[in-house]
Amino acid sequence: MIAVWAAIERNPLFVAIHTALSATTTSELSDLITAPFSWHNTAELQTAAEEAGFHDVRILTRSLLMVFEQGVEHAMRSFSATPASPGVAALSQSVEDALFDRLRSELAPLIGDGKVICEMVSNIIVAHA
Repeated sequence: MIAVWAAIERNPLFVAIHTALSATTTSELSDLITAPFSWHNTAELQTAAEEAGFHDVRILTRSLLMVFEQGVEHAMRSFSATPASPGVAALSQSVEDALFDRLRSELAPLIGDGKVICEMVSNIIVAHA
């Protein structure tokens, strides 16, 4: 079994991060956030698994609700685990402040009861060797 993220558009937290990066930094930096979501086409996943010698290949798409109990600031801490994090650390303080202000704004629609709540969707390859 192998799991990969579905398209970024199906993962609202990362859409918010990408939008904030795109609005405040370079395209090179904002494009880094899309890397973990770049292998989302289920037909391509199935073909790759079959070409690697697996059989009885099935692709399952699953989603889980992600809840950041402490709200926006809690959700923003997840940014440190992204491929864009080192580049953001190298930004000037004013650009970094603008980025995180924009990210707070982008996360606002995901707030319910003071928590940031969103889905994370992945594709799972199930096959036999």
